[in-house]
Amino acid sequence: MHTWSLFWTLTANELTNVRRDSLLRWMAIMPVALALGLRWLVPVVDANIKWDLQPYYVLIMSGHCVFGVPVLIGFIVGMLLLDDRDDGTLQAMRVTPLSLGNYLAYKLTLPVVLAAVTSVICIPAAGLMEFRASLVPACLVGALWAPILALLMASFAKNKLQGFVLMRVSNVPVAAPFLAWFVTSSWTYAFGLLPSFWPLKAFWLAAEGQTSWPFSLVGTLFHLICVAWLVARFHRAMSRE
Repeated sequence: MHTWSLFWTLTANELTNVRRDSLLRWMAIMPVALALGLRWLVPVVDANIKWDLQPYYVLIMSGHCVFGVPVLIGFIVGMLLLDDRDDGTLQAMRVTPLSLGNYLAYKLTLPVVLAAVTSVICIPAAGLMEFRASLVPACLVGALWAPILALLMASFAKNKLQGFVLMRVSNVPVAAPFLAWFVTSSWTYAFGLLPSFWPLKAFWLAAEGQTSWPFSLVGTLFHLICVAWLVARFHRAMSRE
């Protein structure tokens, strides 16, 4: 009971912090708002250009659900972590019953759940493709980018401005695997050096009704290794403060 009480207290505190910041409030509603915008905008554009966009609807949705949603939620959590560091909350955790490790585990688990659930909701909300249960694992793996981005911001940025710049810069190479959509040869696996390739490929295969679990499995392991390294890097950064 104490654990659940603490969970709800922390969550309520996070929601209060988001409501107080106009940028974070906007970022919080963007995932579903963009999905609804895609539902209206993409068919309109498709009907008014000579190029048929329908073959690319899955690509568009993978960009939003596997990449866009985790980026938005990871950015919010990263900014909250920077706030916690600046106001001394993280240092104070060292002398409270709730250890820094447990607090960080909460901070990193919550965005995964939120990103995965939001991504799944966005698929029918956008209405551009058929929803399949096999898409859920790909969305869950993609959601692991949210804590990675949050940790990158909290570990390497000294303030919110640097955090914002770091978010923009780090997402450029991570978006490169979208090019794999257009590569039909085995060279497509060259993009596997980047973690985002694996959930994207799993999403594309699942949308076609093909076997996608090996890509979800590799993607999960890849992302968890990145999370573990960044958690260690974050603790080292905190120990120097």
